Parts: sequence; structure tokens; C-alpha cells
Amino acid sequence: MPTTAITANCKLNFLTGGHNFSSSGGLAYKMLLIKSTATGTYDQTLANVGTPGSGSPSTTNVGTDEVTSTGYTSGGFSLTNVAPALSSNVATTSFSSNPTWTGVTFSTICGVVFTNDATLGSAGRKVGVYDFGGTQKVAAGTFTVVVPSNTSSTAIIRIS
Repeated sequence: MPTTAITANCKLNFLTGGHNFSSSGGLAYKMLLIKSTATGTYDQTLANVGTPGSGSPSTTNVGTDEVTSTGYTSGGFSLTNVAPALSSNVATTSFSSNPTWTGVTFSTICGVVFTNDATLGSAGRKVGVYDFGGTQKVAAGTFTVVVPSNTSSTAIIRIS
């Protein structure tokens, strides 16, 4: 079972300049989905997505644990950054696009947000794992992950 968490490496990258979520000039981020029959561990220990769809799952590669389906693009959905904010002493950021896949059939347990940009280090560095609270299934339909708004109580990334 996955655990929703900002990854340990992401926390370290925050302190070493390895992430930039700015809406203008920030890094490119994506969300990929992990299938319900995953064999890897999806929590704060993940460091890199590696080569999604290929290879054995580990802390540095989601590998074959990524969802596969017609209509689903390996490597995930490109996210659109929103300007980070500070409210009630909580630093926040989120994304303005809801990842959506159409004409798909799969079961998924979580989403993984990662940088697809090597500007401040290596591409594929994981930001966080987001547990869907159980297996989510779609059959020949549309699957959408609703990204929360950028507020101190709901943003997908909150640092207090």
C-alpha cells in the first residue's frame, strides 16, 4: 500500500536548490500512476522514477509498476506550475492542470509527482507519492486526478 508523503530526497533537494516550482521559469513536473498490482514500495523512500515502464521496481525506478493502457502515456501527464505562496505561515504550491487520461482501462493505487527537468540536477527526481485511498479503476473511460487548490490547508505541497 502506498503512503502519501513528500520524498526524503525532495526534502534534501529543497535545501540544496534542486527544485523550482515557480510558474514562470520553474522546472517541468509530471504525474505518473502506479498500478494496483505494484511490487515496489511507494512512500518517502523513493528517490527517482528511473525509466517508467521498464525494468524492475526499486527506490530509483518505478519500472514495470507504472500503469499501462491504450490512452495512457508512459512517463505520465505534464503538470502546470502555479506560483508558490505563503499563507498562515505555511509555504504552498500546487499545479493548475488536473492529470487526465481518456479511453483508458486500468487500476491504480497512487500518483507520483516528479521533475521531468534536469536543469537543477537529474531528471526523474521524485517530489511526492499521493495515495488514492484504495484501488481506483477505470474501464474504457476517462481517469482524472483532481489536484487541490494552492491554499495552506489543501495544496499538494505544504511546508509548515
